[in-house]
Amino acid sequence: MAETSMVIQVIEALQARLQARPGLAQVNVFALPQGPQDLGREYIVLATRIPGRQEFPFASKAIKNDAFTLNGVVGRMEPGKGDTAALAAMGRVMDLFAEIEDALRTDPSLGGLDVTAQIGGYEHSPGATDVGRVHEMTFEVRVDARLVSG
Repeated sequence: MAETSMVIQVIEALQARLQARPGLAQVNVFALPQGPQDLGREYIVLATRIPGRQEFPFASKAIKNDAFTLNGVVGRMEPGKGDTAALAAMGRVMDLFAEIEDALRTDPSLGGLDVTAQIGGYEHSPGATDVGRVHEMTFEVRVDARLVSG
């Protein structure tokens, strides 16, 4: 049977890699979206949306290039009000994002998968609730995979 995509393997490998990082020991790392009550104070969701495309090079039926993007989000809720709390939340989100960057820079194959994964774009979204300041940063992980049918 031919593989149709590496999406699940990449999400699971990246999730395992991030959960093993000491800098993310107290952070909830989810593969897919969760309810707001389940996210916790700090969280990473690896795949909120997954656009992709496939190409068959050289008119081959046995080789397929699979390119997709994991659109994820990193978030932090910081108790308090004003810019001090807002900037603290933003700073912590940037620290969490740096862990993702480092994990991919260290091993873009995610432990031996036939893929190359790298950070693409990102976007900050500050916000506020009645109990504190929220900062979320959406990000992209671009993945290129080569699939060979057996």
